[in-house]
Amino acid sequence: MNCKDYQLCIHEFLENELIKEDQKLLFSHLGECEVCRDYFSAAALLNSTIVEEKNLFPEFLDEEILSKLPKEKSFTFEGFFTVKIPAYFAYALVAIVILLSLTLLNEVTQYKHELHQTAQQLKEQKRTVELLFNSLPPVEVHPVLSNNL
Repeated sequence: MNCKDYQLCIHEFLENELIKEDQKLLFSHLGECEVCRDYFSAAALLNSTIVEEKNLFPEFLDEEILSKLPKEKSFTFEGFFTVKIPAYFAYALVAIVILLSLTLLNEVTQYKHELHQTAQQLKEQKRTVELLFNSLPPVEVHPVLSNNL
């Protein structure tokens, strides 16, 4: 482990969350590293100062401060419009738009399928007409002169 890891262990130790095996490693490292010893001293001093200062404030002070805070407002969505709308209304509007989009997509898919079927029918009719046209006997054309000069 490096010094940063040991510094994290120092915080865990000060919060009584470090296991015994890691405590042994931490104290053996503190015996060798002056930087970590200084860090431990500063962190312990800060921790004890916080505990002492916490005891100076009466418990009702937290409740009094919290009671003076403004009441929680419901979340509003302000988008392209200048009108504020509640979030649940915005979510409902989005759901409706999605449903309409899916319906439109379904309609477009049906029309595409119908167009494909119509194109197939036209191709079949074209083949039938070509077959009929090609199956007719050849026509012989004989010119007749009605005017004898």
